[in-house]
Amino acid sequence: MADNVKKLTVKKPTAKLENPLPKGPGLIGMFGHRMDDNDDIQNQFVILREVNDATYVIQLFSYLDGRPTDCEIVTLDELISKRIKLYASEWEWIYQSSKRNGGSQSEAMLDADEHMKRP
Repeated sequence: MADNVKKLTVKKPTAKLENPLPKGPGLIGMFGHRMDDNDDIQNQFVILREVNDATYVIQLFSYLDGRPTDCEIVTLDELISKRIKLYASEWEWIYQSSKRNGGSQSEAMLDADEHMKRP
């Protein structure tokens, strides 16, 4: 190597994200399940809105017929706890729910597809 050519070195980034979870609108519209101590589904919900940086409103749904029931105010800490499973899409939410209820993978996929076709 010639004396007048500088050697380039690539440094790996050292910064870490302080909070890798999306804040605010990034959680709005996500579907989820709240699990009990046995990792069974306690209830199902969708995140409706952000009240402030650490508080959200969720809409609960009946486990029997899927109709909206109550709304609750939950904290961000609760949403990121191990008792909560969040899903980016309604299809994934239905699929996981069906699998947890003993359905095979193909049955769960059919359940999710059928649900998404409903008006």
